[in-house]
Amino acid sequence: MIIDIYFQISYIIIFLLTTIILSYYLIRIKKVKQEINESSDIVGIIINELKQRLSDQDKKIIDQDVKLDILELKINKLLKQNIDKPIINLNDLNINKNVTDVILPDRNKSQHITNFNNTEKLLLNSLINKEYTTNELQIIINKTREHTSRLLKKLFNNNIITRDEKNKPYIYRLSKNDVMFE
Repeated sequence: MIIDIYFQISYIIIFLLTTIILSYYLIRIKKVKQEINESSDIVGIIINELKQRLSDQDKKIIDQDVKLDILELKINKLLKQNIDKPIINLNDLNINKNVTDVILPDRNKSQHITNFNNTEKLLLNSLINKEYTTNELQIIINKTREHTSRLLKKLFNNNIITRDEKNKPYIYRLSKNDVMFE
């Protein structure tokens, strides 16, 4: 009998301990489940935000694609209209006059710059009667954009030509220095 009472007490203690442990873990499980739900809500918000951004980027890409298509159509139309017209009429260039020497005024003395190469001569001859952009001069001298830009920079730094920097692309013209012709 006393043994039965000990067994019953031990069962009650085990039952109470098990109940307490289960209650503790049930509360923890409930908190973890709540955190998981909150995390899934945050993940859902992030996914929706990313979807919105992707949608915005898709719209921008479509807009740019439409603009590109419009520009291609305009270019094709211009090319079809002007297929027989040269971009720059070489007859407008005064080929009879050739630049041979440029005199740069200096306070103390005049400095003569000679020995222009053929490309420089062509470029300077082109600028005698008209102002041109870099792209137009590139077509005239039939050189790459980089080569043309370096050549223009050299002539600009030597004050042989000037450029209008108010607009882009720059417009180049002969400077007001004395230019000697053959």
